[in-house]
Amino acid sequence: MIEYGYWGNISTYIMTSAHFLYIPIIFSLGLLVGTLLRSSSDISIQHSQKQTSIFLRGRTLFGSFLIFIAFFIGTHFFNVPGSSKAVSTALHGAEIFDKSPSFTSGDVYSRIHSFPIDGIALYKQFTYTIDILFPLTLFAFLILLSLYITNRLLLPRRIKLTLLLIPIVWFVSDMVENATIYYLLSTFPSRHDVLANMLGYLTITKFSLLLLSIAIPTLLRVFEHDLKRKDHAYTLSEEIVPTTAT
Repeated sequence: MIEYGYWGNISTYIMTSAHFLYIPIIFSLGLLVGTLLRSSSDISIQHSQKQTSIFLRGRTLFGSFLIFIAFFIGTHFFNVPGSSKAVSTALHGAEIFDKSPSFTSGDVYSRIHSFPIDGIALYKQFTYTIDILFPLTLFAFLILLSLYITNRLLLPRRIKLTLLLIPIVWFVSDMVENATIYYLLSTFPSRHDVLANMLGYLTITKFSLLLLSIAIPTLLRVFEHDLKRKDHAYTLSEEIVPTTAT
């Protein structure tokens, strides 16, 4: 019988796939609905500029979102060959580490020990196929989202770079997690306790960065009017320079 321990039990409540995948989608949908409702504003912005990069247009952002949604639905709700659902089926219903992380090497290896051989083979394939393609679609959306939002606001260069850096670090952490899982599965039954102990925290870090990648641009979008008013007021105050007697 597999014992997941305290952290393993808690993860089933706070680290489910629905919890960490639906929240970004809800945030994204809210943002995109707001963007569509302000389409007239986009038109005025485009007319006020000589040329708008295709990467900064609302339609490009919306297109990347549709691609991401298509991959998400296809790989998480249908038994597509090589998808996470197919892997879970091959593992006899066991959850993959992305959906239910383990925080100790004992938990990690007890779960791997329960995986059937054909399930491990499919899981290894999953880490360098679907689990790279799907994050790439989300990564493209997050980058376009950051570009779209920062283009609408007068933000300091450091903040703009930070907004772009967060999804990049998220993607890198996701790939590191994939490589770690692949290595642990490939070398089993040999044990690598240091990597196994790190696995759950890599997953936590990955999902935290994912939420930040969407929450920060969404908050900027929500408070866009207030930020623009402050920027406008600051610009006017800078233009009004009191004359002094010489």
